[in-house]
Amino acid sequence: MELEERVRQLDRGVRAIGVVVLLFAGLFSVRTAMQADEMENIFREMLGDKPLPLVSLITFQFQGEILAVALLAPLAGITAAFVGKSPRCALYTVAAAVLVSLSVGLFMFSGYYAPMKAIIMEMNAQ
Repeated sequence: MELEERVRQLDRGVRAIGVVVLLFAGLFSVRTAMQADEMENIFREMLGDKPLPLVSLITFQFQGEILAVALLAPLAGITAAFVGKSPRCALYTVAAAVLVSLSVGLFMFSGYYAPMKAIIMEMNAQ
């Protein structure tokens, strides 16, 4: 087998692995972003008149924009992986999309965790 053929196979394999990782990261971010309405209702009901933490207010206020980023980042990464001619550019784009997807998911998760922590602390105080 020629060196060029081996490099092409390696390039396709790395792109495929990157896409699989990106799909999992994208699923995490989209799933957490889609839960915002239900989580907001639960937190407002359980906390009553107490204000929500700032990170939670941001996640609930900008749910649509966050969901758009959660959907577009994996789409951009997958497109770059399959359409990009430069292996380096495709790899960097997929890695950036994974980073964005994980960041969005973790940001949304922290928005859900903050009020949950307040609810648990209130229950322990009683």
